Amino acid sequence: MKHLPVALALLTLTMLPSAGQEGDSETRIQIKTMEIPRYLPLAQQAGISGNVTLHLTVNKNGEVTVVDVVSADPKDWGKGFASMAIEAAKRSQFSCASCTGDAFEHTVTYLFDFPPRPNNACTPPQPPIPPSKIDSVSHVTVRPKAWPCVQI
Repeated sequence: MKHLPVALALLTLTMLPSAGQEGDSETRIQIKTMEIPRYLPLAQQAGISGNVTLHLTVNKNGEVTVVDVVSADPKDWGKGFASMAIEAAKRSQFSCASCTGDAFEHTVTYLFDFPPRPNNACTPPQPPIPPSKIDSVSHVTVRPKAWPCVQI
């Protein structure tokens, strides 16, 4: 799991107001720490990509208290991708500069991206896979650490 400190991941997002937020001002959601989920090992072996959108309820201390799955694709792999995303989301921390209630809501989309394997992926040294990263406070791109290679 990758853990980014606030100095590297202080991002903001304008959201529509919801529970615990002022309706007449922009809501500023900030990342304190955001966990990047592991890539589902079987999906990595199969070269499968997917995405998961989670709706989070965050308490006034920035801790994720409730996680609801909005969507998880593809159908056959979505449940596994969702479990990895939920696990990471529960360890993430946020803050809201303009929230007034005891909790606020936030949506995060995790893109599990398995880039097309280059022709020389099984030849040492392997070409690097672009790293997993936090694209914004509401979007995370998760990539496997290595190309799967079957030796015959």
